[in-house]
Amino acid sequence: MRLPDAPVVSEPSQKTVLPTSYDMRKAGLTTRVGQQGGYGMCWSFASLASLESTLIRQKPDIDLSEWSLAYYTYASEFGFSGDRDITTSQALQMGGNFYVTAPMMTGWLAPVAEADCPFGDMTALDPDMTAETLRSQAVWHVTDAEMILYDIDADITDAQRIAVKQSVYDGQAVAMSLYNLTSAYNAGARAFYNAGNQRRGGNYHAVTIVGWDDAFSADNFLTAPPADGAFLCKNSWGTMWGDAGYFWVSYYDPTIVELYTIRGESTNRHTGQIAYDDFGFWSAFSDADEETSAYMANVFTAPEDTCVSAVMFATAVPGDDYTIRIYGDLSDETDPTSGTLLTSVKGSAELTGYHTVALDEPVFLKAGQKFSISVHCSGESGQHLTCEAYSRMTTEHTDGTVDVNESLLAEAAILRDFHEGESFYSPDGKHWKDVFHEDAQEETETDPETGDISSFYGRMGNVCVRALTQEIGRVIFSDDTEEIPSGTQITLSCPGAEEIWYSTNGAEFGLYTQPITIDADTELSAYAVMNGTAQTMQTQRYKLRAAQLSSVLRTDTGAYLDFTDIGENCRTAICTNVGQDLTLLPITTGEITCDLAELASGERTAVPVEGESCVTLHVSEDGMQESTYVIYLTDVIRGNVNLDGAVNAVDAAEVLVYAAQKGAGAAQAQDTAWRDRADCDRDGEVNAADAAWILQTAAENGAN
Repeated sequence: MRLPDAPVVSEPSQKTVLPTSYDMRKAGLTTRVGQQGGYGMCWSFASLASLESTLIRQKPDIDLSEWSLAYYTYASEFGFSGDRDITTSQALQMGGNFYVTAPMMTGWLAPVAEADCPFGDMTALDPDMTAETLRSQAVWHVTDAEMILYDIDADITDAQRIAVKQSVYDGQAVAMSLYNLTSAYNAGARAFYNAGNQRRGGNYHAVTIVGWDDAFSADNFLTAPPADGAFLCKNSWGTMWGDAGYFWVSYYDPTIVELYTIRGESTNRHTGQIAYDDFGFWSAFSDADEETSAYMANVFTAPEDTCVSAVMFATAVPGDDYTIRIYGDLSDETDPTSGTLLTSVKGSAELTGYHTVALDEPVFLKAGQKFSISVHCSGESGQHLTCEAYSRMTTEHTDGTVDVNESLLAEAAILRDFHEGESFYSPDGKHWKDVFHEDAQEETETDPETGDISSFYGRMGNVCVRALTQEIGRVIFSDDTEEIPSGTQITLSCPGAEEIWYSTNGAEFGLYTQPITIDADTELSAYAVMNGTAQTMQTQRYKLRAAQLSSVLRTDTGAYLDFTDIGENCRTAICTNVGQDLTLLPITTGEITCDLAELASGERTAVPVEGESCVTLHVSEDGMQESTYVIYLTDVIRGNVNLDGAVNAVDAAEVLVYAAQKGAGAAQAQDTAWRDRADCDRDGEVNAADAAWILQTAAENGAN
C-alpha cells in the first residue's frame, strides 16, 4: 500500500459552448459580501458562498453562518483540534481549507443559519456543543463537495479553466485560494496577479469565483500576465474594498490552488447517515504504487430499523467509473462481499471529492443488522481509494535545525474511533485486507548534496464510504421550501411504500399517482402505506412565492438595506444622509422596475432622488407574484409620519396615540421606516418628545 506523493491533475471535459464573459451577480445568484474582520475565516466565507449560490433560487434571502463553521471545525470533541487545547479566539484564527470544510459539511455539522449563530456573537458559541446537537441545527444537508484538482507547482490548464467556467455558468460558485500579496493588487483596476509566483511576505487567502471575462485586459494588472482574461471573485473584506467587495484575478496567476464546489439538499431528503470517516478524505492509497482499479468497503451495523436510500463516498482520481454494491447477511465479516447482494448502482465521477449517489433499489435494515457497502473505482492509473490519514515530514538539517510539516488532522483523532473490522480494501474485490491492520508508513532518505535527513511518517484511517438513510415510512416531498413559484410540481416518494395517499387543504385523501401542481397557498398532507399499514402522516405548507430582491447595496456607504415586511408582498427600508443621488446595487433573479431609474441585477445605478420622499421598486419573475420594495428617504420626510406630504399636528397626534398605547402595552406594531419617521429627536424611542418636535417644526414651517 502507498500514500500518494502528489495530487493528480484533472482535465474535465467541456459540456457547453460558454460565453466569453459571465457574471453571477447579473443572474442574481450571489449572496451578500461578508466582512471577516480580523478573523482567519476567509475559507469559511468562500465555502459557504459556493453552497449559497446553488440554493439561492430556492431561498433568495439565504444567509449561512460562517461564524459557526469556523468555530466548530476546531471543536475539541468532534473537530480538528486533535490533542491541542484550542481557545475560542484561536479557533476563529486557525484558518482552513477543503480538507476541513468538506468533512464538516458532508458530516452535516454545517451549515447553520446566520440568524442562529450571528457573526461576531461570542455568546452564540458553545464549547460544550455535541456533534449530535450541532447536526440537528443544520438547515441544509451537504451532499457533494468536488474538487477541480491542480498541481501546486504548475499553472492552471485550459481544461481546468473551462471546468471552473462551466461550474459557474451552471450556477455553482467555485471556492478558490491564492497567495495574497498587497504588492500584486492594482487597486485602481481591482485586479490581482502574483506575477513572480511569490510565496513569502503574504498568506494564502480563500475567495469565491463568480464570473469571468476573457477580454479583461492584461494591462489592468501591475505586471502584465501572458494574455488577457480574468476570473471575477467575491471577497470577504466587506463592500468598501474592491468593486463593492469583488475583484479580478488573472487566469494566469501561478498561485491559484484548491478549486472546489459544494452542493446541498433539503434536510428532509435524507434523515441520517452511517459513517466511520468523521474526518473525511485526507489522502488516497492503493495496493500497489498505482492501479487502474481498486475496491474499498465498510462493514456497518444498522443502529435502528432504517432504509438506506443513497451512498456518499469520495474519489481521488478524476473521471473514475464506480460501482456501488450493498451486501447483507455477511457470512465472513472480514470479507465485505461474503453476503447477499442487496442492490447495486453504477456511474462515473468526473471530478474528485465527495459524491452522493441515490440507489435504484433502497435497502431496508433491522436494528443490529450487519451490512456492507463496497465501492469499486476504476479508470486512469492512480491511487483510487480515499481515507482519513495523518502524515508528518521531518527534515533534520546539517546545521542542527529541524523542520516539521504535519497534517492538520492529528493521528490521535484518527485512532480515537478506528477499530478492527470496519474498513477494508482490495485490488480485485475478492481478496480483502483490513485497513486497521495496516502498518504506518515510514521512510527516511538523505539528500546526497546537502546531507539533510528527511523522514516521512503516515498513518491511514477509515475509508470514505457512508450510508445515507431515510426514516422508514416517511413521505418525502420533492420540494419542502416554504415558499415556491406558482405551478411548481411536487412529487411524493417513500422507499418501499405500496401506496401514498395525500390531501390538499384538509380535503378528502386520494391515492397519489402523479405530481401535484401547486398554484395557490396549499397545505399538503401525505402518508405512506407499508405492509398494509398506514404510516405517520407528514404535512408541508406551501405559500406562493413572490419575486424577491436577494439584497440591495447602497454603494456610497457600503451598507446593505434591511427591509421590513409590512404587508402582502410589500417591504420597506430606510435611508438617511442621502444627497441628490442614491446609488444602489440590487441582486435578484427577477426583473426590476423603478419610475426614477432603470435598475438591473448586479449593476450599480445612481437613482436621482432630489425632492423625492421615497424610491419604489417593483420586482417580477415568471411564475411569481410581484413584490414592492419602498425605500424611504427619511431625512426628507422626518416628522411626516403619515406620509401626507406635510409635517403637522396630525402627525403629532399619531405619535402621541402610539406612545400612549405603548405605555399601556397595547401599541400596534409599526415597521422600521415608520419608527424612523416618528423618532424625530433620534433618541431611539417614539414618545411625546417627538410629538413636540413635530409641532415645533410645523410652527416653524408655517412661520416661513
